[in-house]
Amino acid sequence: MIQKPNFFIVGAAKSGTTALYEYLKKHPNIFMPKKELYYFGKDFTFREAHTPLEYYMSFFEAIPPNAKQIGEASVWYLYSKTAAVEIKEFQPKAKIIIMLREPTEMLYSLHSQQLYSGNEDIEGFEMALQAEFARKKGQQLPPYIGCPYEALHYSEVPRYYEQVKRYIDVFGKENVHIILFNDFAKSTK
Repeated sequence: MIQKPNFFIVGAAKSGTTALYEYLKKHPNIFMPKKELYYFGKDFTFREAHTPLEYYMSFFEAIPPNAKQIGEASVWYLYSKTAAVEIKEFQPKAKIIIMLREPTEMLYSLHSQQLYSGNEDIEGFEMALQAEFARKKGQQLPPYIGCPYEALHYSEVPRYYEQVKRYIDVFGKENVHIILFNDFAKSTK
C-alpha cells in the first residue's frame, strides 16, 4: 500500500523552502520525493493539465521502511486559495510547515528567479508589476511557464496574512508551524 505524505512544506516562494527540503531529505527517517509536485491548488492555471492522482502518488511508491515521516514540498500551495482544503481532504492529519520572508525581498528574489527559470520574460520588476492586469486576462504571458500563471501576479503573492490564516483555519494552529526566513538563515545548523 502506498503511503500518503503526512507533512507538507507549502511555501512561501523564495523563503528558504528548498533549503529546508534538502535538509529534511537527507534525514534517514524522512522521505521526500522531488520538490514542486503541484498536485494541490486546483484554482491555479497551468499550461498543462493538472497532475492526476495516480501520477502524484507514484512519487510515494518507493518509501524506505525506516521512513517515519513522509513529506511533500510545493511552494505555491500557500498562495493557492484551495490547496489547504484539498490537502485536508487528502490527508486530514497532515502537519503544515510555512516559511515566510519579508515581502519586498521575497518579490525581488521571486522575479529574478522567474526570469532565470524562463517563467518570466519582462526584465524590469516594475514593468512586470504593471503587466499584472493584462496577465490576469491571459495576455502578456511568457511563451513557457513552468509554474502557475498566478505566480506572475506579483502584488498578490505576498499576502501572507490571508494565506497563513487559511491554513490555520483548516488545520488548526497546533498543526501549522511557521518559520521566518531570517531566523532560519541564522540557525540552519
